[in-house]
Amino acid sequence: MPAKYIKRICRLISLMLCICMLTAMIPISTNAAVEIPTGADLIDRIEYTYNWAKRYTGYSTFKNYCAHYVNTQLLLLGINTRYVGGNGNDEYDNYKDLSYTGGGRRIHNYPATNATFKETLEQIASQGDVVTDVLVGFQWTSTTAGKKYGHSFLIHGIIDGYVYFSDSFNLTLGGKYYAEGSAIKCTIDQLVSYYGRTSAYTLEGLIWFEDEALTEAMGGSTGGTSGSNSSACGIYEITYESGMRLRSGAGTGYTTLDVMPVGTQIYVTQVNGEWGYTKYNGKNGWVCLPSYTKKIADLPVVVLEKYQGNTLVSSEEKQNLAAALAEATDTKYTYTVVAHGEVKLTSDIELGAGITLSLGSNTLDPGKYSLILSGGVVRASKRVDALKNSGLIRETVSGGEYIYTSRTVEMYFTSASLVLGDNVALRFTSWIEDISDMKDAKVVMIATDAAGNVSEYSPDSVKDGVYTFTTDGIPSRKMGDRLTVCICIRSSSLGAVGEVRSASISYSPADYVRASYGSGEVFDNLLSSMLNYGTEAQEYFKYNSATPVNSVLPEDKRGLSADNTVLVKANAAPIVDCNSTIHVTSAQLVLLDNVALRLHTAGDIGSSDLSLLVWTEGDYRALKAKADKEGKDISAYLVKGNETYALADEEGSFTLDDISAKQFADTYYFRLYQKDGNKVLYDYVFSYSITEYCAYKLSDGVEEDIDPLCRAIALYSAAAREYFGYKING
Repeated sequence: MPAKYIKRICRLISLMLCICMLTAMIPISTNAAVEIPTGADLIDRIEYTYNWAKRYTGYSTFKNYCAHYVNTQLLLLGINTRYVGGNGNDEYDNYKDLSYTGGGRRIHNYPATNATFKETLEQIASQGDVVTDVLVGFQWTSTTAGKKYGHSFLIHGIIDGYVYFSDSFNLTLGGKYYAEGSAIKCTIDQLVSYYGRTSAYTLEGLIWFEDEALTEAMGGSTGGTSGSNSSACGIYEITYESGMRLRSGAGTGYTTLDVMPVGTQIYVTQVNGEWGYTKYNGKNGWVCLPSYTKKIADLPVVVLEKYQGNTLVSSEEKQNLAAALAEATDTKYTYTVVAHGEVKLTSDIELGAGITLSLGSNTLDPGKYSLILSGGVVRASKRVDALKNSGLIRETVSGGEYIYTSRTVEMYFTSASLVLGDNVALRFTSWIEDISDMKDAKVVMIATDAAGNVSEYSPDSVKDGVYTFTTDGIPSRKMGDRLTVCICIRSSSLGAVGEVRSASISYSPADYVRASYGSGEVFDNLLSSMLNYGTEAQEYFKYNSATPVNSVLPEDKRGLSADNTVLVKANAAPIVDCNSTIHVTSAQLVLLDNVALRLHTAGDIGSSDLSLLVWTEGDYRALKAKADKEGKDISAYLVKGNETYALADEEGSFTLDDISAKQFADTYYFRLYQKDGNKVLYDYVFSYSITEYCAYKLSDGVEEDIDPLCRAIALYSAAAREYFGYKING
């Protein structure tokens, strides 16, 4: 038996003498050169570990305690540095999502859903001349033979197609009887024949605890095939008239997976001696190269594989990753982008759901760009540094591969409502599980409107996992348009962005009215006037006018009916001195997300610096009272520095756009400020309001398309004042 196991057991003897009740122990390690075990070594190893497992546990038999036997072996062999509990049903689950054991063994996960028991054993055996320490896990199942509980055993090694193991009960294999704990040597076929019976066990998966020092000592590479000649990789054509077998391993003794007819072109991505690793009909395997194939080209940069279910639909060579992903858009299919060289990003790349990037042994260099993982998968035969540090990207090791996926986060919307404040907006409330452990995590709401335009919103508030988001103002003509929203969490690191999104919901102001109308007369009046205003805006702008937004209202509440008291005019402006050479000469209504006033100037601006000073009614009256008290003309107070706010020049026009519906009848006072060199000049003062514009349009004697819209605006403003209890110029 190798000296390192004897030393570990001697160490255990010492511990057992010192501690009468021992629940965990740390095997001693040595710095000796790594020994490559023979079959005889493995038999000795099994016998010693079984005997010491009984001494350590105090058990006289491990019958019905398979997991206890396996876990004790893992401890004695130093694969674990402490005892890991469990039962036969969850032995596989204990390790399948880990990268390394407590003792530093690299974990390779082989789930039963990927391959048969035999195929998996052959794949593991192909990783080197000697492969040690493979855990086999069976799940609880119910069969025609009755209920079978989970089971587990440890394969101590596979050499030259022979398996060396022991189990926790007596068994007869290959016509030979073996007592519990005996060292058993058998072929892979014999092992599979015994444990692969459907009436006996249901395989859950295998775990290979790779001894990387042993792999290195044998001249191999972690998780790969030794002896690879990358220069021989490329596109090959089958030239043998009878076709070529695709085998499960690099040799004629391995199982035939399929037969590739003459003329078939294949991508050979690894070479081991005379054998090339390739994929055909969805199966990965090995083909003999010399005399039977010819190399016709080097490998492409990437290949885009399109699948429907598990069936390969097409395989196309692409110039780069971005070009491949540009065609991976049809959600009826799933896609795998196979990289045959180093991948360097030339733009931000997003891997969405249904897309896998298979790097193999190639590296990913993001450069100054980001790889955004938002539901997609990255698979590689070695760790991808650019992906491992993001809080939202999960790294697992399975079947000798590093697999990167988006972390799953529980999150969902809890409510959607209408904000009837300074403008009409939508408010969404959501719940997100605790993400405080995520590095650099950012939460946003992504909103897509009916035209496909995308906006992002940061949360208004966060408390106890409840996040609230409010959209921008919604134009009146779009009150029937549904906004589709989802929650998005991002975490960035080293050129990679992990991203996970919630399910989407869609909502519109009309949806809110449909659900809320009937809550009270004043509130209903506000909702109906808002949608009647929206309908007139649809008609005026010819925007979805065939589906009027007020159609969700009761029939008798659709349309406009009101007297002219809603058309409130602005208070008169004061007469002031003026000396400017430029004047404000016209005003117009601007229907942005909210209603706004745009004021235009006339005159030669030249090198003048212009701004439009604005006063609310309250601020104007305060200045007027001060001027009267001091016996001065109001002109001296309506100057730069005393304004409520100033509007910037927009090529000869100014826009006042922070006006809510309840304020449409408020009076605003305007005065143009002109600075020409060292001269400061002021225009006359004028007053105006939204409803004054509407009154002018409805009383000018000219019938225009905008007239019904102006009346709807005035009605909406009156309803908003009533609902909010707001007095004009309040």
